[in-house]
Amino acid sequence: MLVVNGAPVTGVTVWNENITVVPNTDYVFSVWATSVNPVSPAILQFSINGGALGTIALSSSVATGIWQYFTTVWNSGSASGSIPIALVNQNTAASGNDFAVDDIVFAPVYRQNVVVNLNPLPVLTLSPSNACNSYDLTNAINGYDPTTYIYKYTDSSGNTVPNPKDITQSGTYTITEQNILTGCQSLPETATITIVPNPPQPGINSL
Repeated sequence: MLVVNGAPVTGVTVWNENITVVPNTDYVFSVWATSVNPVSPAILQFSINGGALGTIALSSSVATGIWQYFTTVWNSGSASGSIPIALVNQNTAASGNDFAVDDIVFAPVYRQNVVVNLNPLPVLTLSPSNACNSYDLTNAINGYDPTTYIYKYTDSSGNTVPNPKDITQSGTYTITEQNILTGCQSLPETATITIVPNPPQPGINSL
């Protein structure tokens, strides 16, 4: 931490250092600052290679000893090699104008593009029908395609249907499909199935 008694002269360098940069690169220049005197809070500027940019203006409403964060971004353009960076005081008040700075950072900004492909959710539609004696739930699925999708079947109690191709109980069944390649799963759809038992075999008397 550097505690500074600000000068009543504009443009005085508070802190400086030479930094090596490479061309055509974004750099972030940041600092934490706080007032150490409530009178006339500091006004500073970042300076890079002799050019001022950004403003570090401590708020008069913030109590002394409360750290505030300031940052700016600079592009090196054609600049390369060692260049000076600095913090420059722009407050000319003789009374107050006392502050502290810490955690000064000057670092390149690295960016990497990430390509994200969003796979669509499968859309499941059902066309249930009634059946005699037993029912194949796969027949309720429009476009049933077990080579592309995994199908999940549950009954009204949330239990997995062990043999969806041969259900014998009427009820409401929930079906979802999951794309085998992408792992994307459809919204659940319900099908109400009514199983009608076959009538008993009629008795026939021989004459």
